[in-house]
Amino acid sequence: MNLPTLLSEKQIRSFNYYWEGEVRPGMSVGGCLYALLDCFSEDNRAAAYERGCQLASNHDVVLTVSQSTRPQYRLWIALSASTDLSMLSRAGTPGSSGTPSSPSKTSLDISPSA
Repeated sequence: MNLPTLLSEKQIRSFNYYWEGEVRPGMSVGGCLYALLDCFSEDNRAAAYERGCQLASNHDVVLTVSQSTRPQYRLWIALSASTDLSMLSRAGTPGSSGTPSSPSKTSLDISPSA
């Protein structure tokens, strides 16, 4: 079983990128670029880690934790030549795997398209 990389948000560099008509959150660490998949509240950290473990078997994923009084858990997927960007489509409701930490965050669905 592959595990997601777990990092403090202090260890990453945040940025925004434009894709399919939207400005989306991204981050970089260790020379790799990542797209935000989902956000989880502290109460749903187990769901965040479980989803990260599921995705880590086929993808390079990182789970970040904010250092605040109400920690947020964010799940990221690598943006690389081997990542099929068609998998990153807007899911519609942020925090689909758990309670969203903020209604303004984007949740992306990485299900293979039929």
